[in-house]
Amino acid sequence: KVTAGVSVNDMNLLEVSLKNQDFDFDELLDILASYRLKRRYHRLKDGTFVTLGEQQLGALADFVESAGIEKTGSETVELPLSKAMYIDALAREDEGLRLERSKKFKEVVRDIRNPADADVDVPESLKGVLRDYQVTGFAWLSMLSAYGLGGILADDMGLGKTLQVIAFLLAHRDAAAPPALVVAP
Repeated sequence: KVTAGVSVNDMNLLEVSLKNQDFDFDELLDILASYRLKRRYHRLKDGTFVTLGEQQLGALADFVESAGIEKTGSETVELPLSKAMYIDALAREDEGLRLERSKKFKEVVRDIRNPADADVDVPESLKGVLRDYQVTGFAWLSMLSAYGLGGILADDMGLGKTLQVIAFLLAHRDAAAPPALVVAP
């Protein structure tokens, strides 16, 4: 049984670790490499063999490959925070993967997944102007910005994407902010 742990460090990077009571991180990655090569057995560092069963390693191999986890000589791998939603979705889709999420990781996923619940203030000049879905789009942009991420607003033409971006720029402008340019047709 292997457990993947994911947390967010102070640099806003994901720290991913693979834990198993019998194998260290590098050996687990070697086992998964053998599995991806469709080998039936893998020789461990101590010379013994381990059977590579389909049901045991499929989810973990997919997770490691999809997340881009590689050998680093360390027990953890740092990945960009932008992979948080993807890693969370992988773990939710596959019950064969056990993912231990830190409190901060859960918070990031929750904030981005549910922007309507975010506690962000619409600029005073736009209160009563933005529709509910526009406030949600504004809150989503604000959450992404708070975590140093970017995003794209995409919906039908004429639903107020430009207004949502203007609201975001108004809410986050200060003396140190660089100038912004909105290009619209």
